[in-house]
Amino acid sequence: MLRTEVTRRRNGAERSGAAVSRQKIPDRSRRPASGTRPKVSSEALPAAILRNRRRKKRQQRFRRLFLPLLFCAVLLVLAGSSGIRHLIERQRSLAAFYENDLTDELNTALAKNPELADFVANYRNASPTATGGISDLEKEQPYPLFLQWDARWGYIPYGNSNIGLAGCGPTCLSMVIFSLTRNAQATPDAIASFAMDNGYYVDGIGTSWSLMTDAPVRFGLLSQSVPLDEAAMKSFLDQGGLLIASMGPGDFTDSGHFIVLYGCNDSGFLVNDPNSRIRSSQTWSFSSLSGQTVSLWGFSKAA
Repeated sequence: MLRTEVTRRRNGAERSGAAVSRQKIPDRSRRPASGTRPKVSSEALPAAILRNRRRKKRQQRFRRLFLPLLFCAVLLVLAGSSGIRHLIERQRSLAAFYENDLTDELNTALAKNPELADFVANYRNASPTATGGISDLEKEQPYPLFLQWDARWGYIPYGNSNIGLAGCGPTCLSMVIFSLTRNAQATPDAIASFAMDNGYYVDGIGTSWSLMTDAPVRFGLLSQSVPLDEAAMKSFLDQGGLLIASMGPGDFTDSGHFIVLYGCNDSGFLVNDPNSRIRSSQTWSFSSLSGQTVSLWGFSKAA
C-alpha cells in the first residue's frame, strides 16, 4: 500500500515536470535590439525631457566647435603665434552662445516688440560674430539709425545676453560717434567689445552710465551732462551736438533703455531708438519724453 502511494506520487511529479518542460519559452530573438526604444511622438513627451534633449543638442554643437578650436589653439601655442588670444576669445564667445539658453528672454522681447521677429527666428542658426559693418547707404546719411538686433552684430554675446537684447547703450554710442566723426570702425559690436573689455558692463544691470562719460574722449568726442530742459536740449542740438537719453519705464521700455536725440523741430524731438524703427520714425514732444527720461548726456566733436 505504501509502495503504491509512493509510485503514484512519483508518476504525478514526472507528469508535472513534463508539463513544465512543454511550456512555451518566449522567443527572445523577437525582442527589440538592445538600445532601441519605440518611437514616441514629441507631443507626448514631458516638457522636461524635451528641454533636456535640446540642451544635449546644444552641448553636442558646442563640443563640435570647441574641440577643433582647442586643437588649433594648442598648435598656435607650440608655434608661438600671437593669434592665440583671438582664438581663446572666439572660443569663449561660442561657449557663451551655445551654453546660454535665452529662449525665455527672446520670447519676452518678441512679445514686447514684434519688430524682433526675424532676429528671433534666425537666432538658433546665427553665428555670434560680426557679419558686416556700416553700409554705404548709412554712410550717406547724417544720422543713420543702427538697430541693436541687426543681424550684422545682434547675435554677438554681450554680458550674459547679446547685443540684440541688451546692447542699446553701445549701439547708441556707436550712432553718436559715427554721426559726429564718420569713424566707420565704431560699430555697435566694436563699442560693445570696448565696454566689456573695460568693465562698463554690469552683470544683472547692463551698460554702466559711466560708458557715456568715459568712452567718447577715446573717439575724439566731448561728453557732458545736459539738464532735462527743453530749451537747453534744443540749444545743444542746434549747435550740432547729439544727445543720449537713459529712459525709464514708459513708451520705450518697461525697465531701462538708451535712445539718441539727433534733432528737433516745432513738433518736438527726432529720435533714433536702437530697438525700434517705428518709434524712430515718430517725433516726440518734450512733455512725452521728460516724464520717462532718467538722465541725459550731450556729445560734441572735440576741437
